[in-house]
Amino acid sequence: MCTKKLQAAVNISNDKEVIPNHLKGMYLEYYVIESEVEEQQISYAGKSYGVEIVKKEVTKDNTTYMENKIVNDVYCCETSIKKLIDKLVYHTVTPIGLNNVLEDTVGVV
Repeated sequence: MCTKKLQAAVNISNDKEVIPNHLKGMYLEYYVIESEVEEQQISYAGKSYGVEIVKKEVTKDNTTYMENKIVNDVYCCETSIKKLIDKLVYHTVTPIGLNNVLEDTVGVV
């Protein structure tokens, strides 16, 4: 069973010219994905933590586009995944860049 918890959200408006001109704004949500792990061969039961990033773009004509990326089983410690998500938020990582960032920081994709 998986659970999903919102860890952080970032709202980027187009007043600073950091996003394309055809967009009114962009909204990013960062989630902790918690999964139950059970390995019967070694009698292990525990939790695994991953990340999901959801990006919503709103164009100037109010059309909304959504994109998301989920990567499960990044860490077995909730504190570690929360620290990772804090870094993703700080650098405003989008779904398209998540795999590269994870590969460079923790070696997982």
